[in-house]
Amino acid sequence: MRIIFGAILLMALHVAAQQTTDYCKSVKDIAMMERINHERIANSANGTLASNNFEVKYYRCEWEVDPAVYYITGKVTAYFVMTASSSSISFDLMSSMTVDSVKQRTTLLTKLHSNNVLQVNLPGTLNAGILDSVSIYYKGPPANTGFGSFVQTTHAGAPIIWTLSEPYGSRLVALQERAR
Repeated sequence: MRIIFGAILLMALHVAAQQTTDYCKSVKDIAMMERINHERIANSANGTLASNNFEVKYYRCEWEVDPAVYYITGKVTAYFVMTASSSSISFDLMSSMTVDSVKQRTTLLTKLHSNNVLQVNLPGTLNAGILDSVSIYYKGPPANTGFGSFVQTTHAGAPIIWTLSEPYGSRLVALQERAR
């Protein structure tokens, strides 16, 4: 009886180990496919077009979505530290998004949004080491950049929106920090 129980336990452990290995392989495959799809849409060698004169500490994201509509309205506030003195910074932002405005607290900033880059002109030069923030107000239909990047569908007859493409391909945030 002990031999049979031991053999069954060993077989169960082998099957569990195999399932874990298969699961890890599939997760790695999905991550690799997402990375490749994201790199396909970016036009630079390091996967980003954002300027390298600042380092984002965190993004504060606020969105309005209707699960029945393939559209998003959002405000993303980027809190950053300047790594080099400059009077402008650039973010990755898909061209499918329309930028309504960019503000530094209550000051409306000038901007240029083209070719998946949002250039923000600051009211003056920010010195290296300075912590600051800008709020970007945007809207539009998210670009489909790959597996699960932004999906609007139904479940049990009810409209839903879902995404599972973090960090590559997600367009909910629409902004990607400069690759490090």
